[in-house]
Amino acid sequence: MPELPKIFHLQFTPEHWSRLVRLRALLGKPLPTTRESYEGLDACIGHLQKYQVFARIADRIIPNLPKDREELDRYGASRNAHSEEFGALTEAMLCELYSSLDGLLQFLQAVYPTNRELKKIRFASSLFQSAKENKLSVVFPEPVRQTLAAAYDDWFDKLRNLRIEITHGTVGFFSFDELQQSVTYFNNGLSSSSHQVFHIKDIVTVVRNFDTQVRALHEEIAKFFLSQLLPLPRMYTCGVYQGLLYIRMVAPASDLNFHSGHCASWNWFEQQPEKFCPLAKQCGAYGRKWPVEM
Repeated sequence: MPELPKIFHLQFTPEHWSRLVRLRALLGKPLPTTRESYEGLDACIGHLQKYQVFARIADRIIPNLPKDREELDRYGASRNAHSEEFGALTEAMLCELYSSLDGLLQFLQAVYPTNRELKKIRFASSLFQSAKENKLSVVFPEPVRQTLAAAYDDWFDKLRNLRIEITHGTVGFFSFDELQQSVTYFNNGLSSSSHQVFHIKDIVTVVRNFDTQVRALHEEIAKFFLSQLLPLPRMYTCGVYQGLLYIRMVAPASDLNFHSGHCASWNWFEQQPEKFCPLAKQCGAYGRKWPVEM
């Protein structure tokens, strides 16, 4: 067996976590730690991460969009290969943002399993509309309802309409404006009449704005639920070193950093010099060993 590299792969990096990721990491009492609650948060995080993957690829394609026009001018026809790739990614990005909201619904239903009004909801659109119409029962937290209602008034319906057409109707096509150095999105399925094709100028900026708005919604709701967590320590992976997991005990707090918590692996790596944590001497958690002596 080849020797494992002596690199500590750090996983406890709370300074770089979003509130949503922090909620997933620290989920605990009084909130339920059920399979459904974790799956809901994982869906939110996973679809937002998938959006970022698509966005990175799309950003690499954008500089090549003028080549489709060059091909047309040179040969009298173009395969529009770069525009098609960019278009497929852009529409997928919109769908991923919306899918993260489906995960939010799943999480809320897991947190409030006895809320009959919430339990009956099957789609994210019904969640946002019920929040706007104040139909989520008195036990549903008002700050969360207000956040959902504000999104419904602002941007939710625009994103929903795009996602419905892309998923269940026609796909759009894209045109690069060399003068404006921007991309316009067209979709016949969203046109209100046969005389004018629905279009969105500078679709790149529009999609990025949707991303900002969706993430802000998740962050605001995660902030509320983080404030509900009791300061009870729970296990979290510090990182991986030579194929072994190193763990610490961490309690929810607003100011977590690399030094937070209590080292819970010291009792075995101190007995194995070759496995001694390479970060221990600069880690505040190692100075606070678990279990805590009373």
